[in-house]
Amino acid sequence: MRIILASASPARLATLQAAGIQPDVIISGVNEDQIASTDAANLAAALAQMKCRAVADQVEMDALVIGCDSVLAFEGEIFGKPAGPVDLDVATEKEIEALRHIGPTLAKRIVADRDSFGPFGSIDGLRRVKGVGPSMVEKLDSAVTFSLVPRPTNRVISRPSELPKARRKPHRRDMRP
Repeated sequence: MRIILASASPARLATLQAAGIQPDVIISGVNEDQIASTDAANLAAALAQMKCRAVADQVEMDALVIGCDSVLAFEGEIFGKPAGPVDLDVATEKEIEALRHIGPTLAKRIVADRDSFGPFGSIDGLRRVKGVGPSMVEKLDSAVTFSLVPRPTNRVISRPSELPKARRKPHRRDMRP
């Protein structure tokens, strides 16, 4: 029997593959904004059913279609999925915290750094935040964007030869006619 995963989630695909299941992936294209609910469990179930039905309608033969969804709720508030990459040069602390792999502490650090030192400008600029190393940069790369130009940094000159040549003021004896 053909098994189909009705999800674009790489994590769900990896979970099935780790269990020895090699599903075909068909993305449902369901507009998730068309369902509203104040209960996270009901919202996740309704979205999973919609995705499953949308893909099952596309399949011509007998198949097991697996539809999944997850919803983040915190203190009774449901947080939606970001519409696209989050712009870390302007995002609020709450928007940053909603990113996968970012907790409240790191979100505060990111905002505090940006407010103190200016916009990041690139993923490399984000590395200046404590707790953001190469593995975090790799995880966030496709989920974030940057729209502002970073503040210029001072350049450290290590050799006297790199200093610009100073213009000497003329001595008063050189000023005589």
